[in-house]
Amino acid sequence: MMDSDGSNPRRLTDDPAGDFSPSFSPDGRHIVFASERAGNLDIYVMGSDGSNPRRLTHHAAWDGSPSFSPDGRYIVFDSGRDSKIYVMELGEEGGEIASTDGLEVADYTTWHLPEGVIARLGKGRVEGMAFSPDRQVLAVASRIGIWLYDVETYRELALLTEHTGGVSSVSFSSDGSLLASGSGDGTVILWDVESESQLAALE
Repeated sequence: MMDSDGSNPRRLTDDPAGDFSPSFSPDGRHIVFASERAGNLDIYVMGSDGSNPRRLTHHAAWDGSPSFSPDGRYIVFDSGRDSKIYVMELGEEGGEIASTDGLEVADYTTWHLPEGVIARLGKGRVEGMAFSPDRQVLAVASRIGIWLYDVETYRELALLTEHTGGVSSVSFSSDGSLLASGSGDGTVILWDVESESQLAALE
């Protein structure tokens, strides 16, 4: 992590295993990320200073690409367990995980996507996800392109495919009108969300 001007770089994790896809909570107090430190790719959360890392998922399949919802109540992530997107509901206080059985530290609800969409997503692994600030749109970065979904109806809104390589990350502007995407093709594309059109490409 570093300051917004690029100064004061500092390392937050020191586990020899790989740590991936960090994402801040809306209040800046927590970071959710994926890690292989337990031998499998699972979801973890820690303080924004790197303190108190906690494992949230314990499934034999991989779980990755986590992201907080704008209200901080949920963590959305993709999984190799059944090619679905999962939403993890958090507790009310301090980002504690709401557990229903005392054994698993997380309670899952599956987000069932429209008929046919799961198969299409299966053609390219999901690499990252982001909610719009108003929690109306979910952007999903994959090796195919960027999928936009209506959060309330689960309806596919668009598939953005201007990148020539797989898309690795997506992020909304603070007002939700713009979407930035990064790709292995070496470009960052800025999108207008309402018109679903490309505004600029940076190399």
